[in-house]
Amino acid sequence: PENSKKTGLQQRLDTVEAENRELHRQLDEYRSKEEKLFSSQGEEEPDYNFYDLFDLNEIQTLQDAFSNATGVASIITMPDGTPITGQSNFCRLCRDIIRKTEKGLVNCMKSDCVIGAYNPQGATVQPCLSGGLWDAGASIIAGKKHIANWLIGQVRNEIPDEKKMIDYAREIGADIDMFREALEEVPVMPLERFKCLAHTLYIFANLLSKMALQNLRQKRSLSELTGLLPICASCKKIRDDKGYWNQIEAYISEHSKAMFSHGLCPDCMEKLYGDEDWYKQKRDPES
Repeated sequence: PENSKKTGLQQRLDTVEAENRELHRQLDEYRSKEEKLFSSQGEEEPDYNFYDLFDLNEIQTLQDAFSNATGVASIITMPDGTPITGQSNFCRLCRDIIRKTEKGLVNCMKSDCVIGAYNPQGATVQPCLSGGLWDAGASIIAGKKHIANWLIGQVRNEIPDEKKMIDYAREIGADIDMFREALEEVPVMPLERFKCLAHTLYIFANLLSKMALQNLRQKRSLSELTGLLPICASCKKIRDDKGYWNQIEAYISEHSKAMFSHGLCPDCMEKLYGDEDWYKQKRDPES
């Protein structure tokens, strides 16, 4: 009977140790997946986007304020050019004429995608690939993922190529007279002045990129438990917000990303098995 008891206890210990090894393996795998958030290069990024990391109303207020202060149009788009925010200070030519034609809208989105592409040297400044007005763009990055483009522009310099722009109006099927009239309303801005604003845009986009990274890290840590937890002083169960008492492992696993492995500390091993001969032999092999 004694040997049978010893064998049973040893089997339980072996099972616990095997479970521990498996849980540690799962934990290492989990941590490896988490590290891809910041260390992966050219691999599939986690599924998050601009909407996950920012309050859209706050961003819209910031964008509107930037446009009102500088006199340029502004919009934030997805990397593919799909709008995220509403239009700020858009000129009638772009808002009501070019973007109201099917071909013009497609070309505008393609231009937003190109001009907002990642450029570590600064903002990209060039004529719009659709209407030909001057635009600038800077990318917003979260970790290693390009999540948005911030674009400004819709200004013309003192000598626009009006013939080329009218030809473009014909190409996209816009009304020529309305196009020409709206072109005269487009704000005029010296190119050097616009480049200065583009540099300011680049600074703002970098600040948003830092905020995005901070928000991303915060989202990853939201599942960490904080505050006071009502815990039984005897059995160590935790009372949830519905008044039910739960095993501490179940509660923490449900409210965090923590994973549990089970074992016995030296004090508990001594308390449970200190009088067992097999344990004494394992503890003091020379005795």
